[in-house]
Amino acid sequence: MPVRMVRRFLDDGRGNIATTFAIAALPLLATVGAGVDYSRVAQQRTAMQATLDASVLAGARAVGTEISTASGYFTGQSTVAGATAQFQVDGTKVSGTASATVPTTFMAVVGTTSVAITAKAAAVRSTSSTAAAAMPCIFALAPNTSQSLLVNSGARINAPDCEVHVRSTASPAAIFNAGTTLNLKTFCIQGTNIIKNTSSPLPIQTGCAAATDPYAGKLPKPTVGACTNTKQVYDPPAGGGAHTMPAGSVWCDINFNGSPRIVFQPGLHIIKGRMVINSNAVIEGTGVTFYFSDTNSEIRFNGGLTAKLSAPTTGTYANILMFEPSTSTNTTQYVFNSSVSEEISGLIYLPRRDLTWNSTSTVNGSRIQIVSNTIIFNSLDWKLSTNSGLSSSSSNTTSVRLTQ
Repeated sequence: MPVRMVRRFLDDGRGNIATTFAIAALPLLATVGAGVDYSRVAQQRTAMQATLDASVLAGARAVGTEISTASGYFTGQSTVAGATAQFQVDGTKVSGTASATVPTTFMAVVGTTSVAITAKAAAVRSTSSTAAAAMPCIFALAPNTSQSLLVNSGARINAPDCEVHVRSTASPAAIFNAGTTLNLKTFCIQGTNIIKNTSSPLPIQTGCAAATDPYAGKLPKPTVGACTNTKQVYDPPAGGGAHTMPAGSVWCDINFNGSPRIVFQPGLHIIKGRMVINSNAVIEGTGVTFYFSDTNSEIRFNGGLTAKLSAPTTGTYANILMFEPSTSTNTTQYVFNSSVSEEISGLIYLPRRDLTWNSTSTVNGSRIQIVSNTIIFNSLDWKLSTNSGLSSSSSNTTSVRLTQ
């Protein structure tokens, strides 16, 4: 090679500049790459923290299964690969720690192949009670029926804590005739058109947001088995004794002759068809529930009744005196005829019945709640008080919050 060419090669610095620049750029590339890696690590840590926060909140809500609930939530919701979590419970506090390893891309060039991340969270549970809220004592549920509530002359009701709610928006939704004495808390009527044939001041609110059926689909549904007896006629007991009616029976189309004393034993009595009780009978039952299997079933009281009936205070049918399925599609009339005296306690849940209380029905000291399709009050005399098991409701609200 000529000397001239060797000198030219040695004097050319272009290759050296490129090599030098490449070597000098390595720290810059590592710094930029580290920024990208750390940004992804921060995103993964944020995601893991959010999942851990939600997990301890879920665990705090699940009284008795806090750890399993929190662990299950974290496993199912975590989006960070390989993340694990451990949880602890201390009274109402649920705490957790999560960890994971996030692989790097650019930082691996300088020997850092992964970054460990951790997260901590804690939540506490607290319970607060809401005050008891009044529930209406009389419901008329029919939404489009005219005269869904009819109060005729001679009706006297003294129930200062009782709210009557009428859901009808028909015209008129309710009628109040003259000659009534109604000492109630309020009449809440969804419709705006009523007829008030009395100058007496009444606590009537029209256009009111009347309550819906609070028991629809919530009451226990008994199994209706075979009839205990069918079409049996009970004559008056010899020596003036009483008919003792065992609980757990299915009564199918039976009649009581004369003016008997009838004692229903505590428990559930299923009425299938019609049970006819003649005039001037005396009916007793403590801790009893009557279930009408369909809208064709009823207890027919033929007047002059003396009754003392109370619902159970505990158990499956607590506070339920009479009820029927809420799923029936048809409605029928149900008449409560005159009585000498009635002392009854419990829920009368007949949402598919058009109820009528006839003349001289006297109900004293009773604690009842009535749910019906429509209702007519004739010449009656009622004194009602609230039933703490029915007329009000209170609730406990559980809340959870993060503390870490």
